[in-house]
Amino acid sequence: MLTLEGAFRDITSANWDYLIEAAERMLTGAVGTKIDVCIRAADFQDAVGRAKLLKYHGCAVRAVEDAAVYRPLLIARTPQINQYGVNAAYTVMRDHLTALVQQRRTLMIGFSAQDTDIQQIFVNGAQASGWEWNVAPTAFLFAEDALSGGQRGILASAYGDQYAPHRAAIEEAARVRAFAKPLLLALLLTVLELKAGALADLGMPTAWNSAERNSIKDGLRQIRDAAATAAEPERLDFIRTLIAAMVLGFDLYHHGRSNTGRYIPLSTEPIQQIADVPEPMGLRQAAVALALLGKGADGGDWSISAGTATATPINLLQGARVTRVFLAANDNVAGAMIQGGHIDPDSDDTVLLLSASSKARQARSPSGPKGRTGKIGLREICMTSVIDTAVDAADLIGAFKRSASL
Repeated sequence: MLTLEGAFRDITSANWDYLIEAAERMLTGAVGTKIDVCIRAADFQDAVGRAKLLKYHGCAVRAVEDAAVYRPLLIARTPQINQYGVNAAYTVMRDHLTALVQQRRTLMIGFSAQDTDIQQIFVNGAQASGWEWNVAPTAFLFAEDALSGGQRGILASAYGDQYAPHRAAIEEAARVRAFAKPLLLALLLTVLELKAGALADLGMPTAWNSAERNSIKDGLRQIRDAAATAAEPERLDFIRTLIAAMVLGFDLYHHGRSNTGRYIPLSTEPIQQIADVPEPMGLRQAAVALALLGKGADGGDWSISAGTATATPINLLQGARVTRVFLAANDNVAGAMIQGGHIDPDSDDTVLLLSASSKARQARSPSGPKGRTGKIGLREICMTSVIDTAVDAADLIGAFKRSASL
C-alpha cells in the first residue's frame, strides 16, 4: 500500500519469499503491474512499474517457474554470500544497490546486516557519498530497539570519520525503536494523513493563513490517531478492514460503483508532487470534507466508524443516531451511486458530499415532512460551494454542520 501511494520507490530484500508480490496481487489483481521484481540485469532493463522490488538473494517462486534462469541465482550458503561481490550474475544488482546507498535515505526493517555481502555494499556505497550524520532527515534508520554489530558497522561505513566522535548521537538518531508491524502501519496512516492534508491545503481558500488551514487539517490527525488506536491489538484484521473501506470508498467516489475490488490509492504521486493531482478529480475538496468530519469527531459532535465493506464507507454515530456518509467526485458519480442502489434518494439517514456540483448547490436543504416525524431527508452538499463561501475555519465548520444537519 505504501508503494502504491508513492512512498517507496525501491524495496530491497534478502528473502526469497513471495509476500510482497502476493500483497500486490491481492490489492491490484496481478503481480508486476505496479512493482517490478528485479534480480538479474534483464529484469532491470524491462522494469516499467511504479517501484522496484530488489530481491538480491533471488526468488523462490521464480526459481520454480523458470528454474534454468533463476534457480542458479538463489543465494543461501555461506560461500555464495562470501562470493557475492564477484558474482557476475549480480553485477547490475550490486551497482544498483550501491547507487541507492549513495543517493537515497534508507529505512531498514528486520535487517541485522550480518551478511558480509550486504555489508560490503554499504562500504562501497559510502565512498564519496557525502552523508552528514546531523542533517535531517536521518540518512540511515533501523527499526530496532538496540543496534547489532553489523548495523553499527553500516553506520561507521556511511559516516566515515564522523562516526567515532559522534557515535552515541549517531546511533541514537538511527534507531526508530519500533518493529515492522506497528512501524509499517504507522507509516501508512501517516502517509495517508499527510497526503490528505496536502490536498486539503490546496482545496482551501488561498487567502487563509496557516493557522486557519491547520485548524481544519487537525481533523485529519484526529482520524489518523483514532484509526491507530482501533488497530490494536489485531493489526492484520484492522488493515483488512481499512483496505475494504478504502476500496469501497474510492471506487464509489471515482466511479459510483463498487465492483472493481481493486485498491485505489489516495494518489499515485508522493506528497512532494501532490499538486500534480488533477484538480477536476475533486480530491482537494474531498480531503477538506474528511478533515471536517474529523473536526466534528474531535469536538465530540459525533464519532466515526468504518461502514461495512459492501454498503457504507463512513458512519457517523450521534447517540442512537447513525448517519451514512458518502463522498462523490461530481453529480455524474452521485447519479451512478443512486442508480446502482448504493444511496436511496429518499433516505433520511444519509449525507452525500460532492466535491463539485454543476448545480452549484451548497446543500439540498432538508425537505422532508415537518412536525414530529424527525425525518430530514437526503442531504446533498457541494463542498466547493461550502468552502468558497466560508470566511474562515470556524465559519466553514459551522456551515458544514448546518448543511449536513448534523
